[in-house]
Amino acid sequence: MEGYEVDEYVATFEQLIQHAGYEYSTHQTIDKFVDGILYAIMEKCMELDRPTTYEEWRMSLEKRVQLQMHMESCRPELSLRH
Repeated sequence: MEGYEVDEYVATFEQLIQHAGYEYSTHQTIDKFVDGILYAIMEKCMELDRPTTYEEWRMSLEKRVQLQMHMESCRPELSLRH
C-alpha cells in the first residue's frame, strides 16, 4: 500500500483476487492482504481490533488509517511516513 491510499489498495487487491479466482476467506489471501500494509498500521490493527477475516482486516485498516491521518493533521511529528 502506497502511503495511506486504502481505497486504491483494497480495490487493486480485490481485483487481483477475483482475477486469480482466489477466495477471500483463506489464510493465504488474508496474509497477502496484510503483507501489503505498512507495519505500524498493521500492528495497530492487530493490537486494537484483532481482525481475523478479510472483511475485518479491511475495516480495521480503513479505521486505523483514518485515525492516523487525523492524528498527523493535528501533530505532524507523529507521521509514520518519514
